[in-house]
Amino acid sequence: MLWLAKKTGKAGYIEQGQVVRMVDEGTLTREVDGPGIAWVELDAALHRAVAVWTT
Repeated sequence: MLWLAKKTGKAGYIEQGQVVRMVDEGTLTREVDGPGIAWVELDAALHRAVAVWTT
């Protein structure tokens, strides 16, 4: 999927589309997977495109 993102000019979106969450006692962590990140959004968009293309 990273290859596709680079070909469509969306690689910057993946690099910047991350989530910062607060964990124990105010410590911040940066997450690269899970809800709200670019990978999840691009994966969902790809699935929608494939579903439309195949129907």
